[in-house]
Amino acid sequence: GLKKPLLKKFNLSLLLAGVTLTGFSGTALANTNGVKHTPQHSKQWVHKKWVHEKWLNNHTQFKCLVDTVYHETRGEPVRGQVAVANVVLNRIEDERFPDTPCSVMNQKGQFAFVGKGYKIQEKDAYAQSKRIVEGVLKGKYKDYSKDSVFFNSSHKSPAKSAKFVTRIGGHSFYASNVK
Repeated sequence: GLKKPLLKKFNLSLLLAGVTLTGFSGTALANTNGVKHTPQHSKQWVHKKWVHEKWLNNHTQFKCLVDTVYHETRGEPVRGQVAVANVVLNRIEDERFPDTPCSVMNQKGQFAFVGKGYKIQEKDAYAQSKRIVEGVLKGKYKDYSKDSVFFNSSHKSPAKSAKFVTRIGGHSFYASNVK
């Protein structure tokens, strides 16, 4: 859980950002712009929303996240697309990975499409990727990846420290045992 001094700073920051909390005990309820969120969204959801909403207004970082979702999940179910967006965001929160969507996307050997010159060929699928990323950043979806920092289509653990979490569509998702 959060340490008390951090919790106070966190609550103050949320208040300044226009987010209110009630019952911050793991069953937190958030009210953002009049939209109530259920306990399934708990404090973890509120924290991620607060941390990642900034990428909405940064065109370059937003585009990197959209490109990743488009190239990695085109044709996958919406839950799978949401989960991949969350893997990138989960990596940003993990000190072992870079701290922006573009730096995560461009990390050597992580995403097959990077550096290959692939173009956006399916405009509708790209528009859907944009809507999904916007929804993820605004907190409209829960983290279907369940805190995963890895995913792949080979369904084999990418690292000894990775634990299988879930499978969505053609991808398996893995959380790290190391923090």
